[in-house]
Amino acid sequence: MPGDDYLIPIKLTWNKDPLEAEQVTYPKAQQEKLSFSPNPISVYTGSFEIGTRFKAPPTAMPGMAFMNGKLRYQACNNKECLPPRTVDVRVTLDIQ
Repeated sequence: MPGDDYLIPIKLTWNKDPLEAEQVTYPKAQQEKLSFSPNPISVYTGSFEIGTRFKAPPTAMPGMAFMNGKLRYQACNNKECLPPRTVDVRVTLDIQ
């Protein structure tokens, strides 16, 4: 959670086909004091990874496939937070 009620937490969601997302794992955020908030804010800086554990349903066909999802986030700097954005995410996977 970002730290203030009006800030948007990062969230990764996946479509349910061809696999099902069982668990999304976020890295540990850093607490930083930014000038626009009296409270420390949870932030990610630099490069980081968000992991997902998928489950193949019995109907999943073996072979190469794509998982499509959405990443919702809110970028901030020391003076302000920009409006939240949602971007498309697509990963290639090999169902075995």
